[in-house]
Amino acid sequence: MLVKTLDEGYRAVGEGQADAVVTNSFFASRNGLNYRLRETPIIFLPSTLYFATAKGMNADLLARIDANLSDWRSDANSIYFDAMRRSMASLPEGLVPRWVQWLLAALGSGLLLLLLINLLLRRKVERRTRALVTTAQELRAERANLEHQVSDRTAELLAAKEEAERLSRVKSDFLANMSHEIRTPMNAILGMLYLALKNELPPALHNQLSKAQGAARSLLGIINDILDFSKIEAGKLEIEQVEFGLDAVLEQLTDAIGYLTQHKGIEFLIRYDPAIPQRLIGDPLRLGRFCSTCAETQ
Repeated sequence: MLVKTLDEGYRAVGEGQADAVVTNSFFASRNGLNYRLRETPIIFLPSTLYFATAKGMNADLLARIDANLSDWRSDANSIYFDAMRRSMASLPEGLVPRWVQWLLAALGSGLLLLLLINLLLRRKVERRTRALVTTAQELRAERANLEHQVSDRTAELLAAKEEAERLSRVKSDFLANMSHEIRTPMNAILGMLYLALKNELPPALHNQLSKAQGAARSLLGIINDILDFSKIEAGKLEIEQVEFGLDAVLEQLTDAIGYLTQHKGIEFLIRYDPAIPQRLIGDPLRLGRFCSTCAETQ
């Protein structure tokens, strides 16, 4: 029997209306199991075909096959040539399930997307790498510049330090020279006052010369203090540790300050705790200078 489609032929075999169906291998490989039919491959080529059956059986079937094949080969539009065209044609669209096609398309799209993402990431990494290299070069240049500035600044500070030390030495030398120069005439003044006080003098004159002697000694102490500044800077200042009387120090202080207070109309009095010992150990000159400075600031 002739059928219009392969599906129709398969249904005919499945329903028992035909013993076999002639189809191509592509359709059979996909639909054979669906119709529960077993495939028996037959290759159709433009050559002599032979069919065999058990001896003495199906002779009429073989004759009918030969007759039909002869008719088909003589007709270009027969199912024989149509089957050949179908077998030599491209793969039917239904050979691959549509869901597989969609899956393959999705996988291809995903792969393409991954390739694009990879390309974008690679370009981004390259740009970032170039930026980091540029930043590193700028940092190295900035560090070199800072090191150069620090070196220059250090050299300037060393030069300033050396200049300050030189000026300090010049100042110390100046103070020492000036103090020695002033101390020479002051020693002469003290010597002359000492000699004058050894003579017989009126009480008033003797008192005035004694006060002048005390003031001269205070001035000499100031000169010595100037030398002390240079000694302090050099770390060579030494405080005397001698025994002295507190009354003598306060008396010299009164002589030095009393003249100034009289001219200003101020009464100058000294009071101290009687419990303080009269004999002390220390530096009387610097103690007197400290007391005089405190009194003058008041």
